[in-house]
Order: sequence, then C-alpha cells, then structure tokens
Amino acid sequence: MIMAAEFENTIQPLIIMLTVPFSFIGVAFTLLLSGTPVSSVVILGILILAGLVVNNGIVLIDHVNHLLAKGLALKDAVVVGSSTRLRPILIATVSNLLAVIPIMLGLGHGDELAQPLGLVTFFPAQWDPKLGIHVT
Repeated sequence: MIMAAEFENTIQPLIIMLTVPFSFIGVAFTLLLSGTPVSSVVILGILILAGLVVNNGIVLIDHVNHLLAKGLALKDAVVVGSSTRLRPILIATVSNLLAVIPIMLGLGHGDELAQPLGLVTFFPAQWDPKLGIHVT
C-alpha cells in the first residue's frame, strides 16, 4: 500500500512484487544443493534478499517514471531506464554480496549459525539483477 501511494498507481508495485518470487526459485535451488534445512535464519536471509529485489525494482521503475514524465515513449523509457540504472543496481547487489561472503564462508566465531543466511542471500542475489530488469 505504501508503494501504491508512492507511485500513485497499483500496477507498478505489483510489477515490483512480481520479481520477488523469482528470487525464491534461487533460494530453493540453493537449499537443495547445499542440503540446508529451512530455519528461522534461512527465512531472515529470504527477507534480506526480498528487500534487495524490491529495492532494485523501485530504483528501476522510479527512473522509468521520470523518463515517461519527460515525454519519452514507454518502450524507449524502459530501454533507456534499464541501461542507465543497471550500474546502480549492480553496485547495490555487489555491495550486499561482498558483505555476505564472510558470513557464508563461516569465517568468524559462531558463524555456523548464520551460514544459511549467507547461502540464501549470496547465490540467488547473483542472478536477481538480470531477472529483475527483464521482468520489470
């Protein structure tokens, strides 16, 4: 509802929220490959990943809206917006990936408990910018 009020539209927040289930596919694949059971730490990692996905979608759609307000056609606004916002989306994703690497590798004391959070956040987040740009 907050995004609907911000965008003054209900379709655009639905498009942003449509990108979140694609990250769940990566989470399920990561959990299957690593043999990690679903736990509260995994769910926390899913929430972090969903926040990253939604943030990327908001950045992209907000820029496309600005381009549409300047008078560009919808197709042109989407192409230009996707190409100009790719770098900020990648920077946000890479910074989150770099922050999660020590947790995922279990380098600190007690990181064994947080390691599933790192797994669930790291591997699906690598593919999220590409999927998010194609969906939005």
